[in-house]
Amino acid sequence: MSDEGRIAALEAENAALRRRLVAAGLDLDASASASPEVDAVLHRTRNTLAMVRAIIRRSADADRSAEDCMMRLDGRLGAIARVQSAGIADPSAGLDLHSIVADALMALLAREGERVHIVGPKVLLAPRVAEVFALAAHELASNAMEHGALTVPDGRIAVTWTLDSCGDAPTLSLGWTETGLHDLPAEPAPLGFGTEMLTRTLRYELGAETTLAYRPDGLRCTIRFALAPRLGRVVEAPAEDGGDA
Repeated sequence: MSDEGRIAALEAENAALRRRLVAAGLDLDASASASPEVDAVLHRTRNTLAMVRAIIRRSADADRSAEDCMMRLDGRLGAIARVQSAGIADPSAGLDLHSIVADALMALLAREGERVHIVGPKVLLAPRVAEVFALAAHELASNAMEHGALTVPDGRIAVTWTLDSCGDAPTLSLGWTETGLHDLPAEPAPLGFGTEMLTRTLRYELGAETTLAYRPDGLRCTIRFALAPRLGRVVEAPAEDGGDA
């Protein structure tokens, strides 16, 4: 397929996302009389579409078949759509980090409690941050399915995060650890969209520092960023009843 044909096919996927979002109740052509809440959702949706267009352009540059590009785009668009759908009921409430990670893996049939372990304090991310993090989680999960822990029967994935309360905002440190492989290459080549998403995009959007270590038994990825109020918030666990029995 020619470059023009490939780009046309990828643009069609962009249109499919618009239809999916509209079907979910996000009317991108809503009138100016919409409520402030709806206006806010539409603004975020337009930002999302800008992100999608960037993904399409980046995917079209890749040296892959149109079928492969479409498959990858479908996964990325699905990650965004899941966040959009989850935030419809109450966009201001935030989206649960645990659910974002679990959904990214479940989309590839990797169920929590079987080969996947996820644990960390309850953190709610702002909608824009949730979209970016959902894409990052999708790229990690897809890599595990194609090259990592999900390619071998004994492969396991542990996703854990902690919060350091030092400073003006708590620092969230998330670790993605894969095990069960043997003789994993020190660094895969070529580095593509996923690596760019984890390193450059997370730094630009969240101010995050990301490290990737390709160890013989599996990938280690660590993401650290200050959880400023505009990015999200921690939900404190209920205090245990300290009364007498």
